[in-house]
Amino acid sequence: PVVLLYLDLDRFKSINDTLGHQTGDLLLQQVAVRLRQMVRAHDTVARLGGDEFTVLLADMEDKEAATETARRVAENIREQLGRPFYVGGREVVTGCSIGIALHPQDGETYSDLVKHADIAMYHAKHNGGGGHAFFSVEMNARVVRRVSLETALRNALRREELTLAYQPVVDAVSKRVVGVEALLRWDGPDGPVSPLEFIPILEDLGLGHDVARWVLATASREVRGWTFAGADDVWFSINLSPQQLHRIQLNWLSEALDHAGMPATRLVVEVTEDHFHHNTEAIIDTLEAIRSMGARVALDDFGTGHSSLARLRNFPIDIVKIDRSFVNGLPHDAKDLAIVNTIITMARH
Repeated sequence: PVVLLYLDLDRFKSINDTLGHQTGDLLLQQVAVRLRQMVRAHDTVARLGGDEFTVLLADMEDKEAATETARRVAENIREQLGRPFYVGGREVVTGCSIGIALHPQDGETYSDLVKHADIAMYHAKHNGGGGHAFFSVEMNARVVRRVSLETALRNALRREELTLAYQPVVDAVSKRVVGVEALLRWDGPDGPVSPLEFIPILEDLGLGHDVARWVLATASREVRGWTFAGADDVWFSINLSPQQLHRIQLNWLSEALDHAGMPATRLVVEVTEDHFHHNTEAIIDTLEAIRSMGARVALDDFGTGHSSLARLRNFPIDIVKIDRSFVNGLPHDAKDLAIVNTIITMARH
């Protein structure tokens, strides 16, 4: 058996962009030195290109030994590359994601082995990075499906395959529908695809901004067109991801509403606590500008994020949406009841 480890440095693009390509080149040299120090003399370390390296471990006794050696070496590499580097008098911290493929079970040829180790690396990186993953047939099937979905998604808007479903918001006292949440749906080439699967792909493809504009324009037009009794003042909400909120332009918000004849007071923009983990000040400024138009801001999935109350008090929030994990147990679960009552009291104050 032969083991192939495929490494991709974490945060290398950010280091290159902020500290310059010369610093990036020097960092790659230091990474290479550390890698060579961690393997045996007859093992092979190579740089494929960019910030991608491979390590080839040969002379394994059997599959079990190969698997155990691969796991041990991967953990050692992850630990050593996670230590700070000192480049040009500056401390630089990176790390790596590692994919592992074994010959012959994961491929008979070099190209198959590299491809499958790369797939495993991709899987490790998308599980948060800083870890390793062994290739599996199921993993390959997921990658093949993702590639297929990426191709189909690029054409979904043009083919009018994206639609909106509306979840009603009901006033608990009057029992009236007072608002709706616009939810993105996709009927793909082989049937409906879960939003949990296709929305992250939209973001990765850089299509999130275009889709957000389409959602706003469509929801404004459709809700404005409802003529049944009591619908004249129904508000609607749209969800914006952190990436979409960073790129949002207030002029297309107002233009979409004006075109539909929809007042901004009937728009609610939903965000989650994840929005405030980075560039907090910029996000707050954007949300304040949205509120100045007359729209409102809702904080979704409240109670499950990591924002402290000290940070939360500075966020321009009009509506708190309590996460369903606390609501599902009502009214019988005493702990959930205490949490929900506390959140409601805090929101009112």
